[in-house]
Amino acid sequence: MRLIDADPLILKIKDYIEEYNDTDENGYHNLKWCAMKESEMVINNAPTIEAEPIRHGRWEKHPYEREWDVCSCCKQGTKRREFGVNDKGKEWVTEYSYTYCPWCGARMEEHYEID
Repeated sequence: MRLIDADPLILKIKDYIEEYNDTDENGYHNLKWCAMKESEMVINNAPTIEAEPIRHGRWEKHPYEREWDVCSCCKQGTKRREFGVNDKGKEWVTEYSYTYCPWCGARMEEHYEID
């Protein structure tokens, strides 16, 4: 889903409706005019939603867990780094880099310096 401002779109469609307003000898409008009128109706009847403003946050150090970060908005912890050893004895590291908090959806604008 994407949020759009429908008002400028409606104004553009109304310009097209005016441009294609010719009728034939029987008084019928052409297909372009009909399509633009239909488009205007569809947009005007489309459901609307209440958009929430974007929350801005930053990752903070977790007070107890070295490999975890905490969202400044919701204070939920998220793992930053994970270590392990595979079945062949080789060590591995997975780094996570979230641009949004997976708990509250806040956009992360900055990050503290990682040790």
